[in-house]
Amino acid sequence: MKQILIVTSVDKERQAVEAGLKGDPRFLTGLCGVGPVEAAVRTMKLLSTCSSSVEAVLNLGVAGGIPGKAAVGEAVLGTKTVQADLGFEQADGSFEAIEALGFTVSERDANSDLISRVREALRENVHEGPIVTQSTVTGTKASLETLLQRVPDAMAEGMEGFAVHSAAEAYGIPALELRAISNPVGPRKRGEWQLEDALHTLTGLTVQLKGGM
Repeated sequence: MKQILIVTSVDKERQAVEAGLKGDPRFLTGLCGVGPVEAAVRTMKLLSTCSSSVEAVLNLGVAGGIPGKAAVGEAVLGTKTVQADLGFEQADGSFEAIEALGFTVSERDANSDLISRVREALRENVHEGPIVTQSTVTGTKASLETLLQRVPDAMAEGMEGFAVHSAAEAYGIPALELRAISNPVGPRKRGEWQLEDALHTLTGLTVQLKGGM
């Protein structure tokens, strides 16, 4: 039986996912850790033990929503993942993505067939668009403006999506990122974070995935 691997960064997210799955054997769960380096390493390690039985990898969890695009309690389906801080700074302060050097890529598109399957499974309205991966959570208005200069159509910000995509691609397995919004991206105000609401949304999304995939 082919299975879908759902990876989350921390255990609270995994618990929210497992509350929705209720032990469905078609799904596996695992922790990828926090940040792109740990996420890549741990996802590769997970896949090294189960890749032959895994048909898709989903990176689920909470994330920051871009103000005016994705509000707290809503969800974003990533059509692509962008490692927004992977590149180099010019002498004039401008930024160029790593592609300009021809070394590697900073963007990975989600698999179109997998997007269609997830989209059909989700019964509620979910925003769609790029989700950025960064090593540092945006905490100021200036940093938000810089982020949107680099990825103008970004919908949400996380810390693991690009790494999870990269690990899955190394095994030839389709992947995508689905996030519940816990806070607005921008000036860091910890009191505005609604983690429990986002985790509740995450459980609801997982229930829908279970019923529709």
